[in-house]
Amino acid sequence: MTAPVSIRLARADELTRVQEIERAAGALFEGQPVTLDDGEPTELSELEEAWRDGQLFVATHEDDGVIGFAMLGEVGGHAHLWELDVHPDHGRRGIGRALLEYVCQAAAEEGYRRITLTTFVDVPWNAPFYRRAGFFELRGEAIGPALRELLVQESRWGLDPDERCCMARELAAGSASNG
Repeated sequence: MTAPVSIRLARADELTRVQEIERAAGALFEGQPVTLDDGEPTELSELEEAWRDGQLFVATHEDDGVIGFAMLGEVGGHAHLWELDVHPDHGRRGIGRALLEYVCQAAAEEGYRRITLTTFVDVPWNAPFYRRAGFFELRGEAIGPALRELLVQESRWGLDPDERCCMARELAAGSASNG
């Protein structure tokens, strides 16, 4: 891939492509020592809501179209990264990190001082990836009631809470931190 990757807000006609990327990225979990939910991508209605709210971002390549995405929201008064996926055909090229930095910048520009997420503790492209990007694990009372409730909801979806963690990254006012 020689052409540059661009990151921008998603368009309505790209939502099914986002689901395709999510399915393809989910296949990477086969053989990992984690419990997955049903493996179905995010409901189209949820993607439409994120798109309408300006919280769905895509990485695009001029030859291949949409190759990755990130979906933001809010949990407990903080920006929350619900999902970040790059199509496996384009993995390990810094696209996920670029998407992450872009959404952190977008969250900071919206006035958020922190971004949170939940992820798998031991999957290399999950918690270890986010640690390298300046996130830290929240433990005990630092998790807070909203993220704690999200972990309970995830367990209802079939995710093992012992395999999950909550993470956060502080954001500088008006710009992404240099985590």
